[in-house]
Amino acid sequence: MNTSHIDPDRLADTALGTAALSDAESAHVAECAECRLERELVAAAGRLGVAQVARLSPTRVADAVRHRLATEPGPPVPRARATWLVGLAAAAALALAVWYGSTRVSAPAPMGSAPVELSVLHELDGLGEPELEAVLESIPLAAGAVFHPELAPLDELNVNDLERLLRSMEE
Repeated sequence: MNTSHIDPDRLADTALGTAALSDAESAHVAECAECRLERELVAAAGRLGVAQVARLSPTRVADAVRHRLATEPGPPVPRARATWLVGLAAAAALALAVWYGSTRVSAPAPMGSAPVELSVLHELDGLGEPELEAVLESIPLAAGAVFHPELAPLDELNVNDLERLLRSMEE
């Protein structure tokens, strides 16, 4: 904990139930609207998609993928893309771990009615507008445009997407 706020990673761990707040941290969160709001934001984000994941049957998904692969064989995956697929599988595993972990989080206490200015990334608080613009420009435009097959309905996935999804479920 620094002099003004609890470390954002620590707040995230406690919001997702992987760690507990110490007495001093609990007192700080009770007094600091910004840290309390950040913790509630992470807890709410952790609950996103829980209902959709609960309805997924890994066996049914794997069977549908295998059937589709058997009926629509695609070209072999080049070796150079195999490394990229490992990263995709790791990202899918992380997403499932977050979704699974969020099912054990209880709802946070409702926040007060006082308006609070939220700052999630405390590391950026001291930067001026030109510096923030430079940080924003350094983020690749295509970062949000990456296709996530786990978010698409199964019938909209092509053979390559189905192969990636199946591999990520096998690991």
